[in-house]
Amino acid sequence: MQCDTILSDSFEMNDQFALISLERLQSLTESHGRLSGVEIGVANLEDVPSLIHFLKDHLSAEYLVQSWKETHLSTFEAFHIQKRIFSLVIFVLVILALFNLMSLSSLRILGQRKQVAILHALGVDFKTLRMLFFSHTLLLGSMALVASLFLSLFLTQWIDQSALIQLPSEVYFVKTLPMQLDWKTSVKLVGIAWGCLFVTAYWSAKRVSQLPVLQVLGKGY
Repeated sequence: MQCDTILSDSFEMNDQFALISLERLQSLTESHGRLSGVEIGVANLEDVPSLIHFLKDHLSAEYLVQSWKETHLSTFEAFHIQKRIFSLVIFVLVILALFNLMSLSSLRILGQRKQVAILHALGVDFKTLRMLFFSHTLLLGSMALVASLFLSLFLTQWIDQSALIQLPSEVYFVKTLPMQLDWKTSVKLVGIAWGCLFVTAYWSAKRVSQLPVLQVLGKGY
C-alpha cells in the first residue's frame, strides 16, 4: 500500500492523518461508489449550532452529525486554555496600570501642590478640592476607556477585512483568521478598568486633603 504523511502547521493533523489514494481507501473499506461522509461549509460560524440541530432532527439515527469543533475537540480545548491564560495576563496588566495611575496621580498632586495650597488659603475647602481632583481624574480616565474601546473595534474590523493573519486552510478550513469583538468580555474589561479608575480617582482625591498647606506656603513651592 502506498501512502504518505501529511506535513502541516497542526500537530494534531500530522499525528493522526495520512495521505492515501481514493481507490486504495475504497478498496480497504469496501465502499466502492458509496459516500462515507459529507462536509458542509457555512459563511457564518454562528449558524453551525442551528444547522447541526436541523440535520439531527431531519436525519435518521444511523447518520452521525458532527461539527468541526466536535471532531477537533482537543484543538478547541487548547484554544480555551490559551484564552484563559491571555485573560490572566490582561488582568495582571490592568493591575499594573492601576499602580501606574496611582503613581501618576501622586506626581500630579506634587506638581500642583502650590496651587492647591493657595486655593485652600483663599477659602476653598478640602472637600471642594477633593471633588475637583476626583472628577478630573475620572473624566480623563473615562475618555481614555472610550477611546480604547473604539480603537479595539476599529482594529478588529480592520484585521478581519484585510485578511492580515493567514491560516493553513487544510487545517482550519479557513484561509484567514476571523476577528470579532466579544462584547461580553469587552464590557467586563471596561467595568474592571473603570473600577480601577474609580479607586485611583478616590485615592488621588484623598491625597489632596493630606497635603501640608502651611508647609507648602512657608517654603514657597
